Amino acid sequence: MPSQPEAPAPKLTEPCDVELISAHMAASIGQQKAMSVVAAAVKELGLPEAGKLAPGDADRLFDRLQNEPGLVGLAAKVSRQMVRMGVAPLKPAF
Repeated sequence: MPSQPEAPAPKLTEPCDVELISAHMAASIGQQKAMSVVAAAVKELGLPEAGKLAPGDADRLFDRLQNEPGLVGLAAKVSRQMVRMGVAPLKPAF
């Protein structure tokens, strides 16, 4: 039986801080790694390194991070859902 393509991730509807994305990622991969992969991704996408991202830009960032192999990609997928649902951390941890 052929595998079904993965459904697209639900889109964000609210602006999101880059620091909040890093904080969510840090819960799974550690603060240093989270800051490193997020910084690399925002640079690659030409997004601001800090502050609020428009929902579409935050989605592009999560899409980019989810393409990373292993735990980083999985952490991005979980983090996106946590941001969408407003789950803690409610403010950046660093």
